[in-house]
Amino acid sequence: MQARKPIVAGQFYPGQKIFCVDEINQCLPPESDRSGLADSLPETIVAGIVPHAGWTFSGPLAALVFWAVKQRHEHVHTFVIFGAAHGYFGQSPAVYDRGSWMTPLGEVAIDEEMADAILNTGAAISDLDAHGSERTTRTGQNSV
Repeated sequence: MQARKPIVAGQFYPGQKIFCVDEINQCLPPESDRSGLADSLPETIVAGIVPHAGWTFSGPLAALVFWAVKQRHEHVHTFVIFGAAHGYFGQSPAVYDRGSWMTPLGEVAIDEEMADAILNTGAAISDLDAHGSERTTRTGQNSV
């Protein structure tokens, strides 16, 4: 099974689980503010958009969105991630449709049924090589 590795772990976010969890908790609003935020959430959340940047820049917003989703849906089956191939400049959007993604928080299986559904629309192509640079281990950066 092919695994997409986190090529920038240790640069734009921590490379080890314990440090990721700590930094995510630091990005969240204080617990005393969360109950008021939870009360203001819509009844159902079907999507959220978070910036794709280092946690220093976007961590608080990303953490808040994922926290909000968890308030309404304890278990989420699939997240769709756009724009995460750092070195791909192909003519068509590419889908990493098989295998898994490695993260410092653990390994995440690809929802292959969802990937196939996206591919069947013709809006994207299957191209694991589009993520080739993501699978390349750089010394000291992929502490999973």
